[in-house]
Amino acid sequence: MINKSNIKFSEELRVFVYGTLKPGEANYQKYCAGKVVEAKRAN
Repeated sequence: MINKSNIKFSEELRVFVYGTLKPGEANYQKYCAGKVVEAKRAN
């Protein structure tokens, strides 16, 4: 069994978000604020 409290993540995870998770939208503050390292607009 893996002890999850000892696992450390050192790599970035790139995530594409849309709808209410985008910066400035309804759920951004609740789910994304403080966790985002860099945000870019999709082309």
